[in-house]
Amino acid sequence: MSKEIFLVEDDIDHAELITTFLKVDGITNEIVWFKDAESSIERLNEIEHKNDITGNIIPALIIIDLKLPRMDGFQLISHIRNIDKFSKIPIIVISSSSQPSDISRALELGAEEFINKLAEMDKLAGRVKGYI
Repeated sequence: MSKEIFLVEDDIDHAELITTFLKVDGITNEIVWFKDAESSIERLNEIEHKNDITGNIIPALIIIDLKLPRMDGFQLISHIRNIDKFSKIPIIVISSSSQPSDISRALELGAEEFINKLAEMDKLAGRVKGYI
């Protein structure tokens, strides 16, 4: 059984599109969708407190949109990176932003990749495959 991929995206249409891109390009991992940062943190907290020495319950990868309600993607990246158990999970940021400051901030906070939703979605599956 392959590990789950977490997708944190507030727009259901974008979440479905991203999932479709991944599945069409051969990603077989289950994609678990969260509509906001808080619900993904809730799930991560549950995982953090489980005692699975194999690490099978830790997601293979987390895909995060930057523009989320209440807690944004930057805050979510920081939160994830501050928990030892999750500090090594690869994070790919997806955003409609192409602002250099957004890209550099996401990478500085600990994201491995930054993909522009509007121009680079065709690269997402290839980048995901590199981490799972």
